[in-house]
Amino acid sequence: AGFNRETAIDLLDDDDDDSDGCLPTIIGDCSKSRQDEIEHVATVAASGDMSHSASSSGNSTGGSSKKRQRGVSHLNKSHVSGTFPDYDSLPETKKHSIANKGGEHAMEEHTDSAPFRLFATEFDQTMGRKQGDQKCLQEGGHFCETLREMLGLDGPSAQTLGSMSYMVIANYCIDFDFLLDQVPELLSLERCVVFYGTGTGSNLESWRTAATSSRDGSCAVDFIPLSPSDPPRSTSNPLPFTIPYGVHHTKMFLIGYSSGTLRVVIHTANLLYGDINLKTQGAYIQDFQRKVHSQSDTDAHRTPPNSRQRSTSQFEDDLVSYIDSYRYTGDQMWESFSLKRHTLAAQIRLHDFSCARAILIPSIPGRHNVQRAEFGYLKLKRIISHHIGNSQRGDNVSSTKQKGPIIAQCSSLGSLTQKWLNEFTSSLRGNEARHLDSTKLDSSKLKIVWPTVDEIRDSVEGYLGGGSVPGTTKNVSKDFLQPLYHRWGSTENPWNRSLTVPHIKTYMQLSEDESSIEWFVLSSHNLSKAAWGEVQNGKFGKCLFVRHWELGVFFLPEMFSKIGPNGKCNMKTFQPFIGKGGNTIRKNAIPLPLPYCLPPKPYRPEDIPWAVDKEYPVHDSFGRWGLI
Repeated sequence: AGFNRETAIDLLDDDDDDSDGCLPTIIGDCSKSRQDEIEHVATVAASGDMSHSASSSGNSTGGSSKKRQRGVSHLNKSHVSGTFPDYDSLPETKKHSIANKGGEHAMEEHTDSAPFRLFATEFDQTMGRKQGDQKCLQEGGHFCETLREMLGLDGPSAQTLGSMSYMVIANYCIDFDFLLDQVPELLSLERCVVFYGTGTGSNLESWRTAATSSRDGSCAVDFIPLSPSDPPRSTSNPLPFTIPYGVHHTKMFLIGYSSGTLRVVIHTANLLYGDINLKTQGAYIQDFQRKVHSQSDTDAHRTPPNSRQRSTSQFEDDLVSYIDSYRYTGDQMWESFSLKRHTLAAQIRLHDFSCARAILIPSIPGRHNVQRAEFGYLKLKRIISHHIGNSQRGDNVSSTKQKGPIIAQCSSLGSLTQKWLNEFTSSLRGNEARHLDSTKLDSSKLKIVWPTVDEIRDSVEGYLGGGSVPGTTKNVSKDFLQPLYHRWGSTENPWNRSLTVPHIKTYMQLSEDESSIEWFVLSSHNLSKAAWGEVQNGKFGKCLFVRHWELGVFFLPEMFSKIGPNGKCNMKTFQPFIGKGGNTIRKNAIPLPLPYCLPPKPYRPEDIPWAVDKEYPVHDSFGRWGLI
């Protein structure tokens, strides 16, 4: 499959590295359309025979997508359609109307039905065609969206949001050719800023040339590579220090529309063909309207980025604080309907985040104050202790009451120690932490959902898909991890995701009887010290040491509760949505489109955890024996 073993080991050999596995020699393959292979595997899967005979479709590197061959030469600046009012020129009453109606339907669509969405894959559609099973797609269709639907370019929300004015893209690995092919509207934006860890493609400079020039004469697009391991205060590392093996791993879109709406998308996918179309991914999507205050918009634009004067929620402050870590502080013109110039942080603060139905969980490279607990797993610990602890005290429930297990599902495992994993698990178990025996950890406390070799081999991509699950043998084979492993897929998998490699990352705690979910996290964080942080006590004092930029969202059922006409709170619960007629959503339940079963299935005696750096005795349906 064109895999270079030496390159792979170099990238994956560090104890704390848990990058996405987007190795340079794999990026091209991951970005190409392999429709023949998808059709082949779908045919086999539909017949119920996932045998491992060699595929007649041949090597996966053959054949390139017609879409990707278009390039920038086929893109133009006429993709923005529709006429929308100049927001700044409208009277306050009209602004208020737009703020409450302009994105109303889009907001309802992305907040009332589920906390997050799954990415719609090509495999979903192929399986539907092969099996003639459109019913499951119809039942669960509103839980799955394409990339363009998430960006508000297709689907119902495209009619209410208006055209895009600006976009901020934060990602780890980007194929710029693929991205422009999928979203040619990027060439028409007033401003586009791309923060990324690594990239590929021939269209980077072409994009600069073709992009519409801003009205101030500057280039409309900024490409900003970020690597904490580069020299400090350099063009690619804005931090005052170097963090070895650190990466920019966050996946996020901030999209401003001509209606005045800001859409926040925090997700798990690299911007590669394979990640978007062939793997299991998730995204939190919520729209936020403009603030409507007596304070003039002019004053709002002058509000310092670090000012809390106009803050509407902790979500706003956390988002601005995270953006500030990029040190992107120049004044820019962001909107096609406004001549005003200000920083990205100030642009974010123009919006009202009081309706946010999530709490941000950021990680920023560096050494952080332990007491403030603003980043990584300490932030998660503080939130769980506060919200779950308060809930228990309000219900007069003893903090010693037995709780259900923590579920940790990820696509990469760092070099974990038993001590760190115990501390991580204890932190996520809230008030029960002090009662947890620090020397013992079993599946009653923590279940790790990690794919088996069979699940990777039988996936729609075969072993090649395992390149995005870069756990090494030395990391996944540790003795204390073996009792914790649980399978990714099963015959009961609700979304056919047992056949698409997991790149989504989810964390949650189940109730004591494992019938409901206490809290839920969707994040870019893999299970590693580099992502979540490690408390150290050395020459810098006691601090949380973090290597990566990461970003996730934390959900509680109470965030979706509403006050009814009688003044009583309509309390909600989280319920996994199985789909395919398997269950119905209870009256007060919020559906979670989980791509794996709850409770997850423990490994069988014959199951082996997937490792990216091994060759296996059974080849996949494409004739491969592994990635090496």
